[in-house]
Formats: sequence, structure tokens, C-alpha cells
Amino acid sequence: MGKSEKSYVVIEFAAVRDLHDKRTGGDIILDEPQITELAAVKVTDGEIQGHLHSFVAMEGYDVKDIEFDDYRASAFYADAAHLIGAPSFRQVAEQLHAYMKNSVMVLRSDAAFIRSVFDVFIAKAAIVGISFDNDVINISDILTATILKDAVLCSGEKFENLSALQLSRFFKDGRGKWTDIFGDYGIRFDPDNEDRLLRGRDDPLGWALAFAKLFVALTADDADG
Repeated sequence: MGKSEKSYVVIEFAAVRDLHDKRTGGDIILDEPQITELAAVKVTDGEIQGHLHSFVAMEGYDVKDIEFDDYRASAFYADAAHLIGAPSFRQVAEQLHAYMKNSVMVLRSDAAFIRSVFDVFIAKAAIVGISFDNDVINISDILTATILKDAVLCSGEKFENLSALQLSRFFKDGRGKWTDIFGDYGIRFDPDNEDRLLRGRDDPLGWALAFAKLFVALTADDADG
């Protein structure tokens, strides 16, 4: 009997909370992050299979009248004009739901903002009648486990003989910036490449692809087993 395929979908969002009204010159701070872009990269049986990407229409605002005043949006090189003609939140959520099917969601929940945006997405999807009951795993947790496992093996010690302080030091010494971690696993990007999938981590799709490649590298041993 052949090995059953297991699918994972790496999710990445862009979202804003701070807007500037060009008509009045005033600033607006939203009560919660408004998702402006979504990217998802599917990994099946240890290989990247494809991706889903979409901007998301603003709710309650004419994007021609506003500007993003948020470092998270500018970090992704996006502005309000990118959302002109974008599908509604419901449409994007429906697309993701159909794309996900029974796949496991993979998040990089290494920051409170990232987790809060994910929670907003799930809650808003539920309001419009779209339920995501997929299992969710965090790539930060997988990375932590990998770093500790490798550190213990290199130390020559038995895991059960190590104190919590020693394990904490192993993790601290092994964890760096995401850019460095990508490099450690041979994940490289070409900023001048015309193919946006090879260009870099300048937008949610670039980040999702980077983390999908990292996920494949971190779980390679499991896939072979």
C-alpha cells in the first residue's frame, strides 16, 4: 500500500491598522487589523505544489481616498492603490477554503501581530459562514524543536540529562534572524529576478514561499521516514 500524501498550506498575510484620509488630512486607527493581502503556498508529500495569492478589498473605505500609514504595509511594498478592484474578504476566504481542503495550516506565529491577524481572519470568515477547522501548526515551534534536537546531538549529551537552562542556551545560540535561518538551509533569493517567486521576501507571497521552502527542509527527515 502506497504512502498517503499529506498536504500543508503555509499562510501569510498583510494587514493595516493605520490609515490616512487624503480628503480630510486626518489619520485613522482601526480597532483591529484589516487584512489587505493573503498568500498561501501548498506543500504536498514534501514538495511545493503551487500557490494562491490575492489582495483583499478594504471594508468601509474607498481606497482612492486613503493611504496606508503603516510600516507593515510599506514593508511589503503595497499601498492602497493595489486594492483597487480587489475581491471582497468573503471571496478571498472562499478561495482559500477551497484551496485548503483538508490541508494543515502552517503559520509563522513568532510575533503577536501575526497571530492577531490570523485570529481576525478566522473570526471574520466565521461571520460570513466560512469555517476553517483545519489543524494548525507553527513553523516557529518546528524550528525550535529542530534546533534543540540538533544541538543535543552535537553536544553528545542525553536529552534527559540536560537541564532546562542548558536547553534554553542551546536554543538561544541556534536561533537567529529569519534571513539568517533561510541562509542556513540554503534558501536564497535574487532581488533583481523578474520572477516574483524568486525575487525575495518583499511581499506576503515571497514570505509564504520562503517559509514553505523552510518547512520542507525542516520536515525532510519526517517525509523520508
